[in-house]
Amino acid sequence: KSEVVLGRKAATLLPNAGGVTGGPGAGTGKGGEGGGAAADVDLGLEGDASRVSRRHAVLRRHPSGVWWLDNIGRSSVYVNGAEVARGGCQELAGRVLLVLGGLRLVFDTESR
Repeated sequence: KSEVVLGRKAATLLPNAGGVTGGPGAGTGKGGEGGGAAADVDLGLEGDASRVSRRHAVLRRHPSGVWWLDNIGRSSVYVNGAEVARGGCQELAGRVLLVLGGLRLVFDTESR
């Protein structure tokens, strides 16, 4: 899949233990910010997602193999500590730390 939407279900507000467990098809519902389908990865399963938009960010893989993050949510996303403002985008290279609504995720762009 060349595009993955990160967000949360509207009703998901309770913390849950564990690592990143969502995946394509994990989100359900009618979507939210930014329109379109619900999130592919439900970050509400990872902890307090009250500051995560239902559609917070999109990870896109360009045909050349380069990954990009588009911030489509209500608030900023941070990539390795650098702010990506609402409506902004950032190239992702190597192993990066993403922070969305206070939740921390590691995204590794390297093929294995």
